[in-house]
Amino acid sequence: MIDELKRKRNEIKFGEWEELLEGNRRYFYEVQGRYGWKARYVKEIDASEKTVR
Repeated sequence: MIDELKRKRNEIKFGEWEELLEGNRRYFYEVQGRYGWKARYVKEIDASEKTVR
């Protein structure tokens, strides 16, 4: 149940994700800067929704 809540919260916060091997996921979102640059924020989690990186 807690894992499901964490997963939903991450999906809402980040908006995009990739499925990785062994049930891991990589969440990310990009921010557009004023002068044309972009920043990408990334969070990798394991199958139990614990942050790996």
